[in-house]
Amino acid sequence: MAARRRDARRRNWPENLYQNTSGYYWFRHPVTGKTYGLGRDLKEASLQVKSVNAELALRDVKPTLLARIQTKNQTVKAWVDEYMAPIREKYAGQRYLKNVETEIGIIVAEIGEMFVAAVEPFDIVQLVKKSAERGPSLPPKIRSHAMRIFREAINHGLLKPGQNPVDSTFAPKAKVTRERLSLETFLAVRAQAAAVPELCWFVNAMNLALISGQRVGDIAGLQRSHVREGFLWIEQQKTSARLKIPLGLRMAAIDMSIEDVVRHCNDNVLSKHLIHLVKSYASARAGQPPSVNTFAHTFRKMLIRIEYAPEAGKTATVFHEIRSLSARLYTEVYGKEFAQAVMGHKTSRMTDLYRDSRGSEWVIIKASA
Repeated sequence: MAARRRDARRRNWPENLYQNTSGYYWFRHPVTGKTYGLGRDLKEASLQVKSVNAELALRDVKPTLLARIQTKNQTVKAWVDEYMAPIREKYAGQRYLKNVETEIGIIVAEIGEMFVAAVEPFDIVQLVKKSAERGPSLPPKIRSHAMRIFREAINHGLLKPGQNPVDSTFAPKAKVTRERLSLETFLAVRAQAAAVPELCWFVNAMNLALISGQRVGDIAGLQRSHVREGFLWIEQQKTSARLKIPLGLRMAAIDMSIEDVVRHCNDNVLSKHLIHLVKSYASARAGQPPSVNTFAHTFRKMLIRIEYAPEAGKTATVFHEIRSLSARLYTEVYGKEFAQAVMGHKTSRMTDLYRDSRGSEWVIIKASA
């Protein structure tokens, strides 16, 4: 079938300009399909559509080799590769890096081919909105990553100060659906694990996580050499915060101290790791530290055994929530400042309990109100 004959009156009209039967002009976006009214003046409508078509054409052009070589015309994808280099080096092999790579990969997939200087607030808004399709917790993370990416672009001369396209966008609220871990659930899970002899490492890990308030990755990485001079020495993987937690620090809720947990970790298995497997498996030998995934998998199994079910509208709690439980319990006893110190968070509210030494000193945690 032959194509419909073009109206001679529209021969000089720009692409994407249309007119309805009543003489009203309108524009249709070639990508989104959305339409926009332009009035009844052909000359004015044509000028506006030509301007938009030119802008769309510029955005659609693939960067030339010369443009990619020139630093000032760097694409978002090329800049992200440079931006991520020190982050990949610092967090190599850590779960945190995998999460960051995944989240920043979303940014690259959406605006990676655009020039850094061409990204506008509208592009960021669309990026953040689209990320919500992948999960309700992603929008705040995506915007936060984008903020840092373009802030560093300014520091490296790719943008002028004040041109960060993220600045004028609103920060979306995180929709957290994961249920908090209660002390009752913690005790029930621990009791189930204690009934299985080869899971004694998991019981030790739960106790140590609750008393020390540290992340699962830091718990898994602890070695016997980290216990010395009356302290548990921890350098957090995620924040690089350095903490010296006294072995005598006691969690009243379970009536145990860090020293008590360390004593339970001293078994007949030869290992340099504080938390270690006591039985060999196909993927790991006795004496090796459990992987982060093993912590998560074991916790889920114990939840099933106690027939745990989250409240309506919530998702199941996880091992990481022990850290939050620890913070809440310490806040009740010692106050918020002490809890923040144990967590290793740097905030303006910290006093002598936690000083920002810029990584050059070890922060001693003092268990006093």
